[in-house]
Amino acid sequence: MATATQRSFAGGEIDPALYARADTVKYATGLKTCRNFYVMKHGGVCNRPGTQFIAEVRDGDNPVRLIEFVFSDDQAYVLEFGHHYMRVIQNGGLLTVGTPAAWANSTAYTYGQVVSHNGTNWSCKLNHTSTLAYAPILGSAYWHPMTGDTYEVYTPYDEGLLQLLQFVQSADVMTIACEYASVYELARLGQTQWAFSAVAFEPAIQPPSNLTGTGTVGEDAKLREYLITSAKKETYEESYPALLMSGESGWSFPVDIAWDEADDAQEYYIYRADNGVFGYIGTAQGTSFEDIGYTPDFSETPPEEYNPFYGPWAPANASSPGAVTYYQQRLIFSGGRNRPETLFCSQVGNYHNFTLSHPAQDDDAFSFSLAGRKLNAIRYLMDLDGLVIFTASSILVAQGDADGALRPTAINVTNKASTGAANVAPVEVGNGIIYVQARGSVVRDFGRTVSEDGRSAGYAGNDLTVFAYHLFENHKILDLAYQETPHSIIWAVRDDGSLLGLTYLREHEVWGWHRHDTDGYFEDVCTIPEGNQDSLYTVVRRTINGETKRYIERLAPRTLADPARDSRFLDSHLSYSGRPDDFASNPSMTLSGGTDWSYREDLTLTAGAGYFVEGDVGNEIHLYLLDDLGEIADTLRVRILSVTSATVAIVRPAKDVPAELRGVAAQSYGLAVDQLGNLDHLEGKTVHILADGSVETPQVVTGGEITLQKPAVIIHVGLPIEAEIETLSLENASGQSLVTQPKLINKVWVKVKDSRGFMAGPDRNQLYAAKVRSDEAFGETTRLQTGDVEVGITAKWDSNGRVLITQPDPLPLTILSVTPSGVISS
Repeated sequence: MATATQRSFAGGEIDPALYARADTVKYATGLKTCRNFYVMKHGGVCNRPGTQFIAEVRDGDNPVRLIEFVFSDDQAYVLEFGHHYMRVIQNGGLLTVGTPAAWANSTAYTYGQVVSHNGTNWSCKLNHTSTLAYAPILGSAYWHPMTGDTYEVYTPYDEGLLQLLQFVQSADVMTIACEYASVYELARLGQTQWAFSAVAFEPAIQPPSNLTGTGTVGEDAKLREYLITSAKKETYEESYPALLMSGESGWSFPVDIAWDEADDAQEYYIYRADNGVFGYIGTAQGTSFEDIGYTPDFSETPPEEYNPFYGPWAPANASSPGAVTYYQQRLIFSGGRNRPETLFCSQVGNYHNFTLSHPAQDDDAFSFSLAGRKLNAIRYLMDLDGLVIFTASSILVAQGDADGALRPTAINVTNKASTGAANVAPVEVGNGIIYVQARGSVVRDFGRTVSEDGRSAGYAGNDLTVFAYHLFENHKILDLAYQETPHSIIWAVRDDGSLLGLTYLREHEVWGWHRHDTDGYFEDVCTIPEGNQDSLYTVVRRTINGETKRYIERLAPRTLADPARDSRFLDSHLSYSGRPDDFASNPSMTLSGGTDWSYREDLTLTAGAGYFVEGDVGNEIHLYLLDDLGEIADTLRVRILSVTSATVAIVRPAKDVPAELRGVAAQSYGLAVDQLGNLDHLEGKTVHILADGSVETPQVVTGGEITLQKPAVIIHVGLPIEAEIETLSLENASGQSLVTQPKLINKVWVKVKDSRGFMAGPDRNQLYAAKVRSDEAFGETTRLQTGDVEVGITAKWDSNGRVLITQPDPLPLTILSVTPSGVISS
């Protein structure tokens, strides 16, 4: 009897071109198929949880884009960008506005503010003071109609621009660049007030006004020119200069200068011209200054009025920056269609200020252009121990001076890779970057390498698709997202609607691909932190009753308090729970009227507060007995036969009533129902059902409803997921090949963790069920298994000895090792 255990699947699904490379680690840890399973970071595999239905996009005929907006771990949002609208999702639900105040005349309204008018909710899309002419109506320049009470704001972007938008966020403000639109900022002013504003690229403070000057007319009188600027409180950002000139007769020293105070000014800087060049002569704390003939310091000159948007990105040129990032306290733009190889860097700490001075100061704004054999159209900018510049043909890094500071006189751009980037936003993963190579069919990493002595040894990258190229050949990757926890997975949307996953730990040289599909097409992905893990949100295009629908869905968590009952391995699913998280919130329930308290008796169930409705007839109350740890130790099901009042129902128990529940007020219970509605998004679909941990017969959704075989407290309904892995052919890592030796596999051991049920066999036509029940009582939910599960399979001679394992049910399956056993013919 021969056995061969595979203890790791970290190699993921590998390309058929590697099937002859049994001598490699990838073969030893790889799989022939890894579909709707994902590789865990410690090497096991687990079936993918399902997606929870969040909402249908506002207009299902048009694609949308999901953008993450993360202020903190507990203030994270997904933004749904569609054709001239944006909606906001938090904690798995669309933000709503409740009952807004009615629109009123002669009232100041600001962008994103919500009112109600003529039965519709509206959000303001232009700051204004209302008049009757500005009342909310369709087509209004001032108001955007919302759908119901779902919060929604107007955006300047039509459908064709969505995939071109690039974002960078600082605190509650997101800057958005698009080469076919002006630069906008999106600010979160409140939970349900978000505002777009076009960015004015100028200093944040105005220069002083009403400048006056007096001076004597003596022998040294000459034409005098002064420039005075304001310095903003706290930041000391300098304004544009205001000009003061003497009359034709000129002034002799001393010259007294005065001006009106500028709002929010800390102090004022005075410059005087000599031979047409202005140099610094002094600082004033107040609104006057006396020039007694100071010698100008030409190493400090006033800022020049410079705005890159008046040059290559002027509106008349119909070109704006296409890429944006923050780097070393500068806001950096690049990628305008008229200057695709040029970068524009703001002043340090003053993100809207692009003013210059001569000679240039270290904190000045500046610009620079890339040079090379090819025109390097800049596509993305990122911060990774240097300003990383992704272009269409290469990757460059601006490293600044010897200390790494980027400044006008120290840019130091070097080419680090000759593999350009596609128009897919890269993602930062640990101390590296994952990006899609130009032309879209290769995914690579890029980052610092470390030498044996622990020092940085430069930049390097790897082709992460080389061992699974069959997943990418003749396809393009359209979107990337990184889910750091729990298993460090990069998700990639493929052009045919498949979702590829890459479990990636660069520091351990681990990467393994897995593929995922659904009854529909994945179109977009993003991740945000929620609770103790990162949540993956997706846009899925589905066909429902012959119509195209686009849904926003969230990948369900696998770590659950009650995984046996609450497993969510169904796509586009909705759930029902008839019990609260805290039983103390339940009104009390008391059984009375029993004689022998048997299952043959009708009993009275009295609630401590209004609870029952007429529609509860046929439903059940499940009364729980808890152990010392608060876990459910026993369940009494009582069916509701009739409802006498909101607090009284006649019930019949499913078994003899335990003494602990006879005439005793109980709060540990749940309401079990046998009908589930609100399933309109799956109308006409055959759905699978998990009810109180039991797999029910699939049903077709009709009228948005299904009826269960029996009432249940916790119900999950959604589209089935077919999950499968298949091992590679049995082979020797060294020595004589086993290809020519027939193999007879008649048994397989599968080491599982927190799992329940699976099928195994040599192929799809011969699958055998693993034993799932042990000593559970009748009616008790089958417990999850951890350990070795033996599956006997019908033996047949073949040349490969592969094992196929599937999970056809909406139940958890985590596989740590697979050991086929049988005979290998000599």
